[in-house]
Amino acid sequence: MLTILNEEAEAILEDIRPSPVQTLRYGVGFAVASYALLEWEKTLQFIAIIGLSQTWSPGIFIGSRKTGKQPHWFTYITFIFRCSKLGVASCCKA
Repeated sequence: MLTILNEEAEAILEDIRPSPVQTLRYGVGFAVASYALLEWEKTLQFIAIIGLSQTWSPGIFIGSRKTGKQPHWFTYITFIFRCSKLGVASCCKA
């Protein structure tokens, strides 16, 4: 049974013929994926940093310069800061 599997694996490798560079790439990719699975909390933090860096990029401010209006998210953030300085009760008044 093992000899049949070994022969099949050799036949597949002969068809593919991976170069040493491809083998190295697959090895590095497997190592990185394994580390990401083991250290999943750090991976999620890294993904969050990438997401925040894309969100706060200067491209967001270009739209406000074109229209002359503040973006909605900027209005929300200033509201939150104002409420934190004045207290929640002053912001909830109608």
